Amino acid sequence: MKTNEFFSIKRFKILMIRELYSRKKGLLITLGATVGVMFLISIFISGVTPHINLSGFYYAGLYISGIIVAGTAFSDFRKKETSMMYLTLPASTFEKLKSQVLIVSVGFLIFYIVAFYLFWVLIALWRLILDLETPFFNIFTDPNFLLSILKLWFWQSLFLIGSIAFSKSPLIKTMTLIFTVLVLLGLFVLFLMTKITFDQMHSTSSSFAMSYNKNIFDSWLFYLLIPVFWITAYFKLKEKEV
Repeated sequence: MKTNEFFSIKRFKILMIRELYSRKKGLLITLGATVGVMFLISIFISGVTPHINLSGFYYAGLYISGIIVAGTAFSDFRKKETSMMYLTLPASTFEKLKSQVLIVSVGFLIFYIVAFYLFWVLIALWRLILDLETPFFNIFTDPNFLLSILKLWFWQSLFLIGSIAFSKSPLIKTMTLIFTVLVLLGLFVLFLMTKITFDQMHSTSSSFAMSYNKNIFDSWLFYLLIPVFWITAYFKLKEKEV
């Protein structure tokens, strides 16, 4: 019977066990550090005040730690020896990418929510000592919950590509590249707006350009780029195997 070279449940299970085992330490350190930093910051900023903005802590920690986890994926590519071992694993390119996407996007989200509520318990106990109330922040009823996941996955998909493309310091190099691209895009938009102004267009046209640019980045069309970036990561990974 011919073996399915694209996807095999048996192969994928073995690969997932391997990836979870190899990445569990890094995930725990990242999440532990996130909880610790949020706790310290919350003490200094609002740990002794009557009101505390828990949603701000949740989203800040979500994006920062989520990007770090994605930017440090495919850790086997950091060394030549482990890179060769990883590329010769008896698993398809799709299985390797899917395992990382599940860990980085879904697994991280579950771990982070647990970590956040651990942070909530810590800060609640601290504020209880000071006789201060700590409101319970229900993540799942927050109107921005689903949108924040899409935003996180968008940025994670970009950093996932970077973790494959760059062998050394992928997180820093990807951040530098994204920052450079955003600056260039900003200059391009500024150039267009300046040209419109010098061409004596109506001011409403300029406002329309700004509004149109903002709507693109806030639209669902923008988040359709997530699977596009995953596909790009697939072919980038495929290049390394050739």
